[in-house]
Amino acid sequence: MTSAIRDDARPARALPRAAPKEWLRRQGKWLIILPPLLFLLVFFLIPFGFALSISFADTAVRVPPFTDILSVSPDWHIHLTLNLGNFKYLFTDEVYGLSYLYSLKTAFFSTLICLGLGYPMAYGIARTSKSTQSILLLIIILPFWTSFLLRVYALEGIIRETGLLNTARLPISSNRACSPSSSRSTDESRRLHSHSAPHSTSAQRGPAGRSIWWQAPHSRVAP
Repeated sequence: MTSAIRDDARPARALPRAAPKEWLRRQGKWLIILPPLLFLLVFFLIPFGFALSISFADTAVRVPPFTDILSVSPDWHIHLTLNLGNFKYLFTDEVYGLSYLYSLKTAFFSTLICLGLGYPMAYGIARTSKSTQSILLLIIILPFWTSFLLRVYALEGIIRETGLLNTARLPISSNRACSPSSSRSTDESRRLHSHSAPHSTSAQRGPAGRSIWWQAPHSRVAP
């Protein structure tokens, strides 16, 4: 009799232990989503709400430099004042319109370039073996582990005036400058430059007796 009572009591004692596990199984996804959700709420949605409210306000000479959208009168009436002039200026000004079109054009051609580079690469990775796929995917994902700012600085080091790309182009440009065609064009430009210089009427003599043709003559005004 006592053994039966103990057997019946064991499931009753196991219920409180299984309850936290069941609760974690049901609510565990919200515990995982909660930290990034709070991050987006604090650092994205709240600042976006402030920016949206400022866009409907008007400028004012005060601190903060914009009017209030919601105001409460002394008799406890709530007044909502919305200014749509900022949005009208945004859609009617030519500078913003050209900026939008330039952004769309840049995004369109960037998408085409990425598609042209990425699709053959993805097709090639898909045709390789499993071990090679892991290595190739690691090579592709590895640059994304670095900071975006570091990648921008690295790209700047490649495309700036003294960067890797222009440094590689220097031998080509120097060989082109030393070619006979370039020297012939340089002589022709010097000949044209000498013919276009003013003659003795506008030329002046320097200390060593050389003509300074590039200096503009002084104009004399009759009394």
